[in-house]
Amino acid sequence: MATTMKAVRLLAHGGLEALTYGDFPLPDVAANDVLVRVLATTVSRWDVKYRIGETGGGAPPFKLPMQPGRDAAGVVEAVGDRVTAFKPGDRVVGLVHPVNAKGESIYPGHITFGGNAQFVARPEAQWLPLPSNVEPAAA
Repeated sequence: MATTMKAVRLLAHGGLEALTYGDFPLPDVAANDVLVRVLATTVSRWDVKYRIGETGGGAPPFKLPMQPGRDAAGVVEAVGDRVTAFKPGDRVVGLVHPVNAKGESIYPGHITFGGNAQFVARPEAQWLPLPSNVEPAAA
């Protein structure tokens, strides 16, 4: 497998020119992670807000670099040693608002890298099986 992937990232806040499309390192796969080849992702109004540095409520802009895309659907490419629910070849969809062990939201796209990339690695608990009769873009 390659060591790099194509992705869209924000290296600075701003207009559309702030979006950087290029080669970035393939995500690491930790013991509880599922590496997914992304077939469909999203662009939401939140991605636009994050891009321009707006977070709402007077909070400071999110840390850069940022990879937008709160949702992702695709095919499992690899799994960590502790993953039990998925195997390579499974179709999955990423949760919009996953939470960590403390119950805190860890929104893809600003706390973790989002789906605007060829590959995304997230913990197993942040994925759901994608039924064969549902297209990734519809998910």
